[in-house]
Amino acid sequence: MLELLQQYQYIFLFVGILITGEVILLPGLYFAITGAFELYHLLIIAIIATVLADSGWYILGRTIPIDALKTAKLIQKREYFFRKASRLFDQHGLKFLFFSKFVYGCRIITQILCGANRTTYVRYITVNTLSTVVWLMALLALCFGVSRSIDLLRLFFHRIGLLFT
Repeated sequence: MLELLQQYQYIFLFVGILITGEVILLPGLYFAITGAFELYHLLIIAIIATVLADSGWYILGRTIPIDALKTAKLIQKREYFFRKASRLFDQHGLKFLFFSKFVYGCRIITQILCGANRTTYVRYITVNTLSTVVWLMALLALCFGVSRSIDLLRLFFHRIGLLFT
């Protein structure tokens, strides 16, 4: 099984990011920083998978009437959040789409709202792709920082160990 994962690692990453997003992306970024994956390949895969997944939510919002969306179980459980997100989208439009990537729990509902509010696909995909690239660069910087911190901790504990020997 491990050989299969190694042989098709980028296919598994693509499917994982497409379905789960950050759950696979964050460890993938860390492994790319440490050399287990090619960083360039991972970033391209992450952009494509994220934009495809987001486009699926956009299409859902575009095809299902807004009234039907409001009565959907997913929305009813988060009715307060849906109303607030709708109001923010009405006020700020594509700016809200751009920054929704950086607010956990906001991304999917914003994609649906873009479709439901009939944002043209060209404008949507342009802003969404740009925000995906910026979001990935921010996550990459975070992973570089974490990686550096882990290296410093290793060095610190190694030096402490030398003091006691």
